[in-house]
Amino acid sequence: MAKRDASNHKTKIVMSYLLIYMALLAYILYILSIDSTRISEGYKITMLLPAAFVFCYVIFLQEPLFKARTPFIVLFVGIAFFRYVIL
Repeated sequence: MAKRDASNHKTKIVMSYLLIYMALLAYILYILSIDSTRISEGYKITMLLPAAFVFCYVIFLQEPLFKARTPFIVLFVGIAFFRYVIL
């Protein structure tokens, strides 16, 4: 049983890093595809919000999300993702 738990843990880590890599790749492609000269001066910094979310997710939210799995953490990560990446 312990071997299965270790394998499951490794799978979660690999999936998490794969998702982070895909998110950063999509963000880089997004940055390269937009015309930043057409964006108003006050809104240029909003292009950094998805990268800031990925950074905060890796540093602060990844471990509690996989270990604790409380409703607060799941909702917090979901709302933060929606706010900083989707919007």
